[in-house]
Amino acid sequence: MLYKYTNEIYANEIVLLSYYIATINIEETFKDVSGIEEYHPFEGIVLTDTFESTELEEILDDDLFDDNNRRLQKQLNTSVTVIMGNPPYSVGQSNANDNNKNKKYENIDRRIENTYSKHTTPVLKRSLYDSYIKAFRWASDRIGTYGVIGFVTPNSINDKGSMAGFKKVINEKFNHIYTYNLIGAIKGKIGDDALKEGGSVFDIMIGTAITILVKDNTDENTVNYFEVASYQSKEEKLESIKTLQSINNCLWQYKSTEDCNEKVHSLAIKKGLVSLPIIL
Repeated sequence: MLYKYTNEIYANEIVLLSYYIATINIEETFKDVSGIEEYHPFEGIVLTDTFESTELEEILDDDLFDDNNRRLQKQLNTSVTVIMGNPPYSVGQSNANDNNKNKKYENIDRRIENTYSKHTTPVLKRSLYDSYIKAFRWASDRIGTYGVIGFVTPNSINDKGSMAGFKKVINEKFNHIYTYNLIGAIKGKIGDDALKEGGSVFDIMIGTAITILVKDNTDENTVNYFEVASYQSKEEKLESIKTLQSINNCLWQYKSTEDCNEKVHSLAIKKGLVSLPIIL
């Protein structure tokens, strides 16, 4: 545990206050889980824009951030097997006053254009440059040929037509896909349609899903999907995750890759992840 904590776990944060809060949370979690009373500072955290960190651009001034740059370089030199996170949800802005314009990342945007975008209708391509889709593209390239990606994202990833190209590519590139749909999308809905969505786990109007992508270099290819029951409160949804603890314990509403966009047609308990070296 100590070796993993001091050598193989990394975290990125671009907001300074969040950077310090994350550091404290990670250090306290390590202390609680390991039972080690001696203080060990977490040196795997980096103050950086995750996407920009691999764009081969100078991010921070060396004289002021020498230690931070050293940590970033160590992270970039590490072969990462697991990437987890809750990437930002932003497709851009509707007008110049929104101050929510997507930042351009030349390498990531080019990769999206050459992969997800190639299989998407032109009028729907804008959604592919949402920050959380960029996170999937960045993470897929970062882990290479073997590893796991786990993200919390909007659940529109499951059923929006603009995601067809994205889903086609991840179906081809990953051996196993697990989606735990927490629903909760009440934006634009009224009455019983909104009530069915239940509470939002983040207290927002957008539905949420947990997606885990596994690349293990086997010939297997499965899509595993579960959707929580209608009308559940935020607390009930969070409790369902806490109770499961592992994907091994979920009764997946199984869908084959051939009909992954069709209605769920069978139920099965799917075998979970094998133990992997983990780098966050």
